Amino acid sequence: MKAFLVPILLCCAGGMAYSQTGYSWSPQTSGTTGTLQAVHLLDNTHGAAVGNNGTVLFFNGTSWTQQDVSAAGFLTGAQFQAVRMLGPDQVLVGSLTKNNSGVTFWDGASWSPWINAGPNGDQISSLWNLAGTNLVFSGRSGGRITLYNDEVATVGDNSKWSRKLNESGSRINSFHAVDSSLIWAVGSGGRIYQSTNQGGDWLLITDPQINEISTNWNGIYSFAADQVWAVGSGGQIAHWNGSLWDVRTFSHEGNVVDLNAIGGIDASHLWAVGNDGAILFYDGNAWASVSTGLEIADDLHSISITTAGHLWVVGENGSIFHAAPIPEPSAAALALLGLTGLLAWKSRLP
Repeated sequence: MKAFLVPILLCCAGGMAYSQTGYSWSPQTSGTTGTLQAVHLLDNTHGAAVGNNGTVLFFNGTSWTQQDVSAAGFLTGAQFQAVRMLGPDQVLVGSLTKNNSGVTFWDGASWSPWINAGPNGDQISSLWNLAGTNLVFSGRSGGRITLYNDEVATVGDNSKWSRKLNESGSRINSFHAVDSSLIWAVGSGGRIYQSTNQGGDWLLITDPQINEISTNWNGIYSFAADQVWAVGSGGQIAHWNGSLWDVRTFSHEGNVVDLNAIGGIDASHLWAVGNDGAILFYDGNAWASVSTGLEIADDLHSISITTAGHLWVVGENGSIFHAAPIPEPSAAALALLGLTGLLAWKSRLP
């Protein structure tokens, strides 16, 4: 399938210029047919993905490799729901299953329970850390948010964690922020929270656009105090412009599907993923379905975008998809190509 770049360049990063259609999508080999629930790339050579039945995958810049967690018996059969890389050899995973719930830490050599592992542990639904700080957040069943704030990841020291929110009947699904002055969290039951003191306190947003719908908010992403996006069940996408919330329903190939995650590069480059292979793109003006050139029917659960603009998406049946930005030729190259050469170059795009 051939696609052509729009003539206006939308974004430049690391010398690369690309548009929504200027991406080459490809399926990746995961080595598993189980459902993958979460993915996080630290950079283009370090990544981790997790899923059901104790599945943990590491990425080395070339391929994904399944990790053997059997030595850590408490991880056997875990339904991992969350993953976060703190460094090349520092990985946090969170589990939903009650008998092996909690946050588990990989130090480059072995797995250790970091907090509340065991039969009485909380069920972890999301993990997130704020770059440049010591703040690590975990979202849990029962509407709980806990905060870890220490320079050293002290394995097994639960005293370093403190509970900052406890609202029954909800589940915290996602966090995001530009900096520690304004942190956002979303969850089930239409709940959206914000914190203005580094996660010390959380305020439930009260707004008719948000509260009068029964959406389970699954993902949130922000670029500034007045650029916040949330995605959720029933194809719902909410936008905060600093003054008002606007909530709309979007479809994928004519069908309304749940949207499970959102990520971006800047305010005119956002992607949302969801069920039935839904991938949506926002160009600063409108959302539209992405034509990847692939047949994607799996439910997609998580997206991670590197600073170099590479997209990674995971979902059902061990599916992993990678989208690499296709650079535009330089001005000098365009001059050498001429019109005929330029059209030939464009024809090679996916």
